[in-house]
Amino acid sequence: MTAAGGKYWRFKYYYGHTIDQHGKRKPKEKRLAIGVYPEVSLKQARDARDRARQLLAENKDPSQQKKIEKLKAVENAGNTFSVMAATWLKKNRPTWAPRYTASIKGRLENHILPWIGGMPIADIEKSMCEPLLERLVNAHKAESARRCAQIIRSVFDYAESRNAAKAYQLGNLNDFLPKKVVKHHAALIDPEQVGPILRTLDGYKGSLSVAAALRLMPLLVVRPGELRQAEWSEINLDKRGMDYSRPQNEGAYG
Repeated sequence: MTAAGGKYWRFKYYYGHTIDQHGKRKPKEKRLAIGVYPEVSLKQARDARDRARQLLAENKDPSQQKKIEKLKAVENAGNTFSVMAATWLKKNRPTWAPRYTASIKGRLENHILPWIGGMPIADIEKSMCEPLLERLVNAHKAESARRCAQIIRSVFDYAESRNAAKAYQLGNLNDFLPKKVVKHHAALIDPEQVGPILRTLDGYKGSLSVAAALRLMPLLVVRPGELRQAEWSEINLDKRGMDYSRPQNEGAYG
């Protein structure tokens, strides 16, 4: 009890050592402020005392740990999802095309930040992201929901790299999304359909490079990435085709 009549819960403990006037070491007495009575009940005070004893058993100073937790709380309050997303966007903007950047920014502002933007990113759980994704799915915008889930995941990965979020904190957001239906293009197996396709490719009136590529592909039978990144050293004019005896360009199979 203080002179003014206030009642406080405090825990007296010993941590570290001091040197007395005779040069001898003695345990250093410290006190941990737990709270004011009756706002902090007896049970709460005892729980806080037990946590402090556990910290002492781990050779940690309870008072110092309390200061660290307060600093972390202040830091977490400033590291909202909105702040972290803005930092992530600024970091990646120079490597993105303007149109892609505008798309990411639009999805953040329209579909993500109104829901979780103001929350400390360290406190956001998987279930908190469900309403914003469910809203898009119910509006028949499943693909937008998938893109938003990818953005949220990327922001969390960035936050984790800065120790602002815990590893695996978010989990798999795909659990809230419907499975994507993959439609495979039918293979051309009827010889009579080859002619019309070749005539369509031959009649392409766009850029010269694309027109040349469209005419070469049926002759060379290569993937678009292989043809796009091919070098003259890989073309064998005598054999009228690609020279596969030479090493292919790394990354040409993307």
